Amino acid sequence: MKQDRLSEIRRLLLQNKRITCEELCNHYQISPATVRRDLDILEREGTIRRFYGGAELIDRNEAPLISEIVPTWQARTSMNMAEKQAIAREISAMIPDACTVYLDSGTTVYEVACLLAQRSSLTIITNSLRTAALLGMNEQLQVYCVGGIIKADMLTTAGVLANEGLDFFPSIDICVLSADGFMESWGIRDWSMEGALLKKAAIDRSKQVIVAIDHTKFDIAATSPICPTKKLDAIVTDERIKPQTLHAIHGSGVSVVVAKI
Repeated sequence: MKQDRLSEIRRLLLQNKRITCEELCNHYQISPATVRRDLDILEREGTIRRFYGGAELIDRNEAPLISEIVPTWQARTSMNMAEKQAIAREISAMIPDACTVYLDSGTTVYEVACLLAQRSSLTIITNSLRTAALLGMNEQLQVYCVGGIIKADMLTTAGVLANEGLDFFPSIDICVLSADGFMESWGIRDWSMEGALLKKAAIDRSKQVIVAIDHTKFDIAATSPICPTKKLDAIVTDERIKPQTLHAIHGSGVSVVVAKI
């Protein structure tokens, strides 16, 4: 619980840049002493700068690597796994046989790939080397991995060659995307500009766009826009989504599927 709370505090700071001790006490229903201990940990690791009554995020150019704000693949795979697998089950059920599916490189989307590995008669396009290797072993699937520069931390392809690789697939039936952040007024966003551009290219070629995001991605203002909310066909998330967030998305006319764990 403590590590989960620290990770969420980092995300709150990334979104709001600063936060007060009182806000943290009210948000988590914890004591001021617990808040001070949490902020002490974040200050020691170089993530924040304390001020009287609160803390602010250190500029990324000043700080050492803030790895838990933009976690590595290995770190992401250990986060909210039950929720991600529940989301994946819902999305897998939304994908009919004999269609073309784009799968991006997020850990939740990889859980979708694990379920599709048991299927047949699908054409899969992906920029994830992990997904390509997993699904490529199924002879009943036709799997394409778009080229490009390889991002070592995530084992994905990106850049101009990856975007141009999608030109060979002018019509994709279903695009399944992850996102680093979602705000109802802005839509889905990514920390990587290259990643966001590739996702945009996949969306532009797709008849249906499904976004797989767990509850931790909402109200996170990641830097690079992917697409506005109105361009999405469905958002699949977990039951820990805040009621007010769910209501706001419903109000935008986008279908929301809440996966049961």
